[in-house]
Amino acid sequence: MKHAEFLRCIKSFEAMHKAWERLASSSSHLGLAGFARRQAEMYLSLHEDTRALYVKVGEPHFTIASDHMELVQYVRQFRERELAWLNRLAYGAGTGNVHI
Repeated sequence: MKHAEFLRCIKSFEAMHKAWERLASSSSHLGLAGFARRQAEMYLSLHEDTRALYVKVGEPHFTIASDHMELVQYVRQFRERELAWLNRLAYGAGTGNVHI
């Protein structure tokens, strides 16, 4: 679950950064443009910090996922590899499917 939440935050911070950048570039009022640039920089910083923390604390097999569906595939593959010993114990050495 933490991996999916990290991905959600990373994507959200990136989207907010881009939205504030668009507002900054389209504003003709210097004060509003300056505020929008500051907000864009804040979200860029949050995006970069969260991404770095995700890579640092997340399961290495999962941190390479770029979206939720890809994460689900990595989790399934990880479970199959990690639980293969349990499957062999329960169903014999000839099976390759995890029944858990």
